[in-house]
Amino acid sequence: MDLVKGIYTMLHVGHTTFPASIKEMLSFVDEMELLLKVRKIFRESFNNLYTSLCHPSPPLAKASFKRDTLSTPKFRDLVSKTHNVNRICPFWFGRF
Repeated sequence: MDLVKGIYTMLHVGHTTFPASIKEMLSFVDEMELLLKVRKIFRESFNNLYTSLCHPSPPLAKASFKRDTLSTPKFRDLVSKTHNVNRICPFWFGRF
């Protein structure tokens, strides 16, 4: 499988230590619900990925690997170069 060139982010999901004694067992049991939720999310994500790899669907439209930049119309609609106090959008892109 070839990866698409781009920026990928990685997140630290968590840190778990398995109990070495009965004293540490209580904190492990308290974290068990969270660990099971994380496991469920990983399992669902893997199943979605596996299904899409095993049964690829034809692309509905021509695939575009271009990302939105500051010069795209979507960005220009969101942000104005001029500052206007009556403008609904709070973002302002330009010199201070």
